[in-house]
Amino acid sequence: ASYIAKSYNFIFLPILLKSVKKIIICHKRYINYSPYLKDFAKKIEIIPPGVSLEIFKPRPREKNKEKIISFLANLDEFHRYKGLEYLIKAMPLVKKEVPNVRLVVGGEGFLKEEYKRLAKFLDLDKQIDFVGVISKKKAAEFYNLCDVFVLPSVSFTQEGFGVVLLEAMACGKPVVTTNITGPADKIKETKAGRVVSPCDEKVLALAIIEILRDESVAYDMGINALRLARECYDWRIIAGEISELYKRL
Repeated sequence: ASYIAKSYNFIFLPILLKSVKKIIICHKRYINYSPYLKDFAKKIEIIPPGVSLEIFKPRPREKNKEKIISFLANLDEFHRYKGLEYLIKAMPLVKKEVPNVRLVVGGEGFLKEEYKRLAKFLDLDKQIDFVGVISKKKAAEFYNLCDVFVLPSVSFTQEGFGVVLLEAMACGKPVVTTNITGPADKIKETKAGRVVSPCDEKVLALAIIEILRDESVAYDMGINALRLARECYDWRIIAGEISELYKRL
């Protein structure tokens, strides 16, 4: 399969890219990191993915004594770049400043046991819940139970966009992410959360602590996050942009 993919990318992909009128990518950084797109910059249109506001929306939540941090991704080797290791390593400092904190990890995969061992080594096994696969039907409920959603991605070349951030924001949740993810610039501009450097658990912890310790900050960020999701990432808006592109062609 790897040989076939490499052959396709080397022989057929350049021919395909040369023949089309437009190329849609979801983030401008792809132009810099892709070995295939640099020669076709004039053809490129940047249109991000979207989120269904009918499915992902704020829901009433009972007052909880614990502060909940959520993370959601496949826990396999391919998705190691989602940065869960750094989030777990950030938790001792978060726990020190916010003793009633809990990290809820959604997802399954081969690395789950490795992450569990790391949590135990850091004496966090009582503060981290690995809840397994979160179905599409349960995803909105999963986001709505948290106080902050975190996606600390670590690889520019592997992170596609970070759609889970859009889903969490559509549920009115503040987010913490790295400057690698697709929505990072807009999150920073609109103060919908905090954007930090990758692979730095201390900086990540401080961003999380700020949100968990100040309810007014968390509330304002949540409102900004919901507004950002509605104004920029509603699937109906995104579909309209793609439709207009087709009409122009």
